Amino acid sequence: GKKWWYAARGMYKAGVRYIVIEKHTLLRAKTLEEFSYGPTPVATDADQPFMSTYFYRNGRVGKLVHTDDTYAVYKLQARKLGLA
Repeated sequence: GKKWWYAARGMYKAGVRYIVIEKHTLLRAKTLEEFSYGPTPVATDADQPFMSTYFYRNGRVGKLVHTDDTYAVYKLQARKLGLA
């Protein structure tokens, strides 16, 4: 859905300017406790469509400013969020 778009706008309005993505860990846990204490969900080949969508959406709201084997960093852009 479009919740991701509104979430990005809300983050920008709250002062967030960068999104740092760790490329090998998934955020599938339903609670912070499950994420913190459960086994770390590691991305597999089966997760590729999900990961592709995630990176595409971040590119829609920001500019990729860094990438390496572990991390990608996007700078949120007011123009892309319709806030400029």
